[in-house]
Amino acid sequence: MGYQVIGAVASGEEAVQRAHDIVPDLVLMDIDLEGNLDGIESAARIREEGDIPVIYLTAMADEKTLQRAKITDPFGYLLKPFDERILHSIVDMALRKHELEYELRQSRELFQTLVENQGEGVAILDNKEEFTFVNPAAEMIFGVASGELIGYGLRDFTSPEQFARIRSQTVLRKLGQRSVYEIEIMRRNGEKRVLIVTATPYIDKEGQFIGAFGVFRDITEQKWIEQAEHEQRTLAEALRDTAHALNSSLDLDEVLDLILVNVGRVV
Repeated sequence: MGYQVIGAVASGEEAVQRAHDIVPDLVLMDIDLEGNLDGIESAARIREEGDIPVIYLTAMADEKTLQRAKITDPFGYLLKPFDERILHSIVDMALRKHELEYELRQSRELFQTLVENQGEGVAILDNKEEFTFVNPAAEMIFGVASGELIGYGLRDFTSPEQFARIRSQTVLRKLGQRSVYEIEIMRRNGEKRVLIVTATPYIDKEGQFIGAFGVFRDITEQKWIEQAEHEQRTLAEALRDTAHALNSSLDLDEVLDLILVNVGRVV
């Protein structure tokens, strides 16, 4: 059929060893083998060691055997005696399915790597604002250990007023709208953090709203810097106005009133 047969063995032990040594693209596995391992046990070990697709060839079609075979996730199941055209089709489909699964797995691994190494917190929340998925950055932002954020919600880290504001944003997502807003959270140790949230609707295949994709960016330090700059500007303006008042021709009471006003601005 255009394929190269690189080995044929009689026992399960030999099959496992040969698959380990030469790593074939596909294994045609008879369930009834010599030795201590039957074909199903051999296929399970081959699949554990490497990403090798297996097609079962067997004369046994009882329900118990079929159920055992399903557990090993075979790429095909062919009853003897079989037609070569059917065998050719099953082999071709098995190799194509394996190729597609490999590509899908690579895409998932790439996506997982990107999400897990994001500097910003990435999360999926249900329609009650409870976490169903988070990346390590999100756990760090909320100040919890790995795996502890799932099952908790934004309600557990915000005041009632803040959570009511979050729920008002949920209304927009139910309408299919993306929103960006600022919230304040409190970690379990009492530390407050200010976050920018970018929330995108999470819609299922039936078009029903089931939650949101959230991106959290911690802007607490940025807020501190902005506050410090504001205080410095206020102080500079107060000193300037006070100096101007002292150099003016105003009477003492007016000068003192202006000084008190500027002190109040700074304090």
